[in-house]
Amino acid sequence: MSDTFDQLISDFYAKTPLRGAFDFYQIYIFLENHLNFLSRSLETTRSLQIYWTLFPYMLSIRQLKVQLDELVNSDLWVTFELDLIKERLSNAQRKLDQLKPMILETLSTDFCQREFYHFHIMNAYGAVLSLKMLNFDLNQLTQNALFMLTELQAGNGAFRANTEGESDVRTTFAAVVIGKLTGLLNEPIFAQTRKYLMSQQSQQGGFCSNELEPHAEYTYCALAALKILNVELNAEEKSLHLHYLVNRQTKWGGFNGRPYKDPESCYSWWVLGALHILGKDKLKLVNKDLFDKFVLNCCQPEGGCGLRDKPGVEPDAYHTAYVLGGWSIINEALDDEEVCLGICM
Repeated sequence: MSDTFDQLISDFYAKTPLRGAFDFYQIYIFLENHLNFLSRSLETTRSLQIYWTLFPYMLSIRQLKVQLDELVNSDLWVTFELDLIKERLSNAQRKLDQLKPMILETLSTDFCQREFYHFHIMNAYGAVLSLKMLNFDLNQLTQNALFMLTELQAGNGAFRANTEGESDVRTTFAAVVIGKLTGLLNEPIFAQTRKYLMSQQSQQGGFCSNELEPHAEYTYCALAALKILNVELNAEEKSLHLHYLVNRQTKWGGFNGRPYKDPESCYSWWVLGALHILGKDKLKLVNKDLFDKFVLNCCQPEGGCGLRDKPGVEPDAYHTAYVLGGWSIINEALDDEEVCLGICM
């Protein structure tokens, strides 16, 4: 880690009172404002941005429900606290019901466009996952998904970002997720995908992409895609990847994507998700207390709001999604399928 980052976090802890929990209501409000904007946005990446917003939005609602259950089952609650959480949940559900038609129209329209030379597979990935979380019938997208994925085949089992773009483990993972949710995994387009993904294993542990350095994000994408494709790694392979992933936790509790790099909060998802896929018991190898201290304090601004990469930067939906997602994994608030797909059902 860099001396600059060390000094930043040291100064932050010295000057800031420690917090022991997320303010899920403030996170929910922050994300609701994003959804209000994105449902009307004309940005070309809006489907992916909606996914980054909707995923933690649903997680925050789930955690408000957990808080409600804990209060109901506790002898310590007072009527005011119970009524407050009930009101927040009611407001959240009402707002989601209001936004849902606009979001569904936006996402289904974006996904079904046929100008795939200007269509990015990651935007399609965001659309499919968001539609799944909103209980949209994804069978309506099967034929369009098959057309798109056929166009994006790279010839070696991988899939390109767009018809003129490069292919890697991440774009291939996105294709596998789309194939899974639209019922296409048995199509010939995925016949070589397992072989491609297995070829991206690094001898040092972790997965790389097209002979590059192994990386935590590539490792999650490869392991999740292989899990979806029902490919089982052998004991030696699992051991190598486990060693690589466990060593991504830094002395501050956060994770980095590669050795000797500063921790970044988004790797909370990539590392913990990959460990979960290798086996839930592997999460015990993480220093959870140190991780909680990092994400609850360094990634959560004073006054709530969304979550951020590190102190000194503004919160955003992307980091809110992957910090809260990683926290949910290690606190067993997501099941196997949710971890592999990156959704909250």
